[in-house]
Amino acid sequence: MKHIDIIASESVKSIQELLSSDNLKETHLSLNLETGLEKFSTNFQTFGDICADSKPTAIDIVQRKNVQAQLVSSKLYTGSIDNINLNLNQTIMVSGGNTGCIYLADGRYAIASSRSGLSIVNKDGSTEFQINLNGNLFDATHYPLDNTIAVLSGFENHCHINFVCLEKRKVMKKLSLDFPVGGIVYRDGYFILCAGNKGIQMMNIRDESVTNLVSSSISRSAYITSFGDYIYYTDLDKSSVTCCDLRGKPRWTFKEESVLPVPLGITVDNEGNVYVVDNRLGKVVVISPDGQKYRQLLSEEDGITLPWCITYERTTDRMLVVNWKANAYLYTVTK
Repeated sequence: MKHIDIIASESVKSIQELLSSDNLKETHLSLNLETGLEKFSTNFQTFGDICADSKPTAIDIVQRKNVQAQLVSSKLYTGSIDNINLNLNQTIMVSGGNTGCIYLADGRYAIASSRSGLSIVNKDGSTEFQINLNGNLFDATHYPLDNTIAVLSGFENHCHINFVCLEKRKVMKKLSLDFPVGGIVYRDGYFILCAGNKGIQMMNIRDESVTNLVSSSISRSAYITSFGDYIYYTDLDKSSVTCCDLRGKPRWTFKEESVLPVPLGITVDNEGNVYVVDNRLGKVVVISPDGQKYRQLLSEEDGITLPWCITYERTTDRMLVVNWKANAYLYTVTK
């Protein structure tokens, strides 16, 4: 893996040197017409001047580590979920009605609440600031290109995506949707949304066009995440967790009602292990990358009561579990 990283770094450096040179500059030709051309006569010696202007190439390379958390290499999974251990680092006091949580590149966390809006939580557990948002809030995702958090709100078919600017600490844009929404995740210029009876939708952020990824109906309280070449989502109506590819083709479905009767929040680590909270039983379960094995990691004895959302920070192997009523727990994950 280190050898691959070295080759990738050298390739990026070579491409950047090529872009900074004159070899890829685009030449634009323009014609400046004489103002007296309408009085054309045989005495005209020239019609104008042809100008050649070199401009930088339109090719642009974006290094993800500059716009998001550091680029994390997918690790070859060689371990077992039996080796996963959680160490409690911090208990964070939060308000009730918590429905969504995400980690930010600088180590802070954002928690969405239907009661208190969007809260930005510092590394020490203190709340840096809150933004009040109208409507029933659900999930949120980080849009790294302009350091914005997209927060879902609304009821039934009157839902919105609220674009919250972290720097200005306010909503910069509100996009209306004509379908119910649950979970949301950002991936490569798209928002992937759980859309109730419309299944799973993909929205192109640039032109706001929407295409269908999964056509089958899912719960309005479904959550979704993405890692590698796959998308993972919960469906409490079916008591299931599903992994599908980027075209919506199912890879596996985990369905054990005695284990996960009411699955809600979902997240994935670097090895493809899937972590899910169950709201009814008050526990956190990890599912193996192939969907064949599972193991309970946390229970009500660990303070997990009515858990609703969960997020995994892959750069530091930290996991945040947030209850509906109060308290969030930050763990270090070892394998």
